[in-house]
Amino acid sequence: MTHFIAGETGRSRLHEELLARIDTVIDRSARVRGTFVSTADNGIRIDGRFKGRICLGPGSVILVQHGAVVEESELEADIILVAGYVRANVTARTYFEANARAEVHGHLACLGKMKTHPSTMLVASVALAPRD
Repeated sequence: MTHFIAGETGRSRLHEELLARIDTVIDRSARVRGTFVSTADNGIRIDGRFKGRICLGPGSVILVQHGAVVEESELEADIILVAGYVRANVTARTYFEANARAEVHGHLACLGKMKTHPSTMLVASVALAPRD
């Protein structure tokens, strides 16, 4: 499994807790097109290809693995972790992280904290919430 701490080789306790929330997986061999909406604290891991809309409720996490491709999409969740390719409108309500292998294109709205690795390819307009 790919590590999601920018610049580190291990995973933190937080990352282990986030991975434990994953209850839906788009397999590496799958190509999925459609809409997934939930008001629960779901977690989705994308290993394959996705095109469409994912909108998850409070406590939710979207994880885009290395090798995964998300195109022409909208992603919204509390926490979004990216290690693959994303071309989408992305809204992370509390935390966004992209690791060294991540490539993000489109629009990124981060209402909480944001962390990227220096090698992350970020070709996006970025809107950050003002700090208090």
